[in-house]
Order: sequence, then structure tokens, then C-alpha cells
Amino acid sequence: GFVGFLLGGYSAPFWGVFALALFAAGWLTRLGRGPHLATRFAAIALGLTAGMPNIRPVEFGFVLLAVAVAAAARTIDHVRHGPLPAPAGFVPPSGFARHSEWLRFAAAYALVAMVGLWIGNALGMTRAIWITVAPLVIMVPDAQATHRRIAEFMFGTTVGVVIAWVLTHALTPVPLVLALLAIAPL
Repeated sequence: GFVGFLLGGYSAPFWGVFALALFAAGWLTRLGRGPHLATRFAAIALGLTAGMPNIRPVEFGFVLLAVAVAAAARTIDHVRHGPLPAPAGFVPPSGFARHSEWLRFAAAYALVAMVGLWIGNALGMTRAIWITVAPLVIMVPDAQATHRRIAEFMFGTTVGVVIAWVLTHALTPVPLVLALLAIAPL
């Protein structure tokens, strides 16, 4: 996220760094969920902060505070309950047999996300990065699974938008906040 802030917008250097981050996220899918997710979230943070020019450097203090709270919580948990078991996310997924297939997937992963962000910017969307998030979350090395996830994503988004619209138009502020607090944990 800090790198995106330093790049200061969607300039030429941003696109190069963003392409590398996206390609790395696609490539690291072959090593398992953990490395893939870490790199994917880094690419999203890069795109998000580059598109938010109004961030002040002091606001990164909140990021450091969040890291400190997470580290403290993890340390307390470790002291009280011992180490966590090895994460299953580092088990390599079943996927492509050949090296070239992984390269093709990583290139497609990066290209689709970059085109999404470019289209969002070209259309003047306020949060164009969210167009990029959809393919990053949906794409997996299995075409059938990707197609199923596309349908699920579209259906889930539609249902969520309809429910949000109904709630915001049917409830006054206090019941709306209570409904949001009740729904959030679910």
C-alpha cells in the first residue's frame, strides 16, 4: 500500500509495478493459497492506494497501529495456546502439469485485472480498483471452477445489492444500523 502511495496515481511506473504484482499473485498460485493471497492482497493495496491521492502520510500510522494490534493479539494467543498448526494454504494446488501453463495463467491473471482497472479509470469510476478485485477473487487455474465462480459472484452481488437497496429504502436510520450490526457477523 505504501508503494502505491509513493507512486502517486496511475502513472506509467504504477502500471509496471502493478503488472509485476499481479503476475506474481497469479504465479504464486502454484505454491498454494497462502503465498497467492498475500501477493494478491498486496496488489490490491497497491492499486487502492495509488488511486487515493488524498491519503496523508500520517494516516499510515493507522496501518502501523493495526499491525501492532494484530501482532499483540497473535503474541497473546501464542503465549496462551501455543503455536498454530501449519497452515493448509501452503499445500500446492492441483493444477497445471506444465510450466508454460502456469506462465499463461499468471499472464492472463495479470492482464484481466489490469484491463479492468484501465476500463474503470477510462470511464471515470470513483473506485475503479473494485473492478480489478472481481477477477482477482474469481480466477483460479481450473476453467470450470472459474466459470462457476463467475456465476456465483454475479448472483451473490445481485442478491446483496437488492437486499441493501430494500433495507436502505425501507428502514429508518436506527433500525438500519441495528440490521447492519445483526447482518455483519453472518
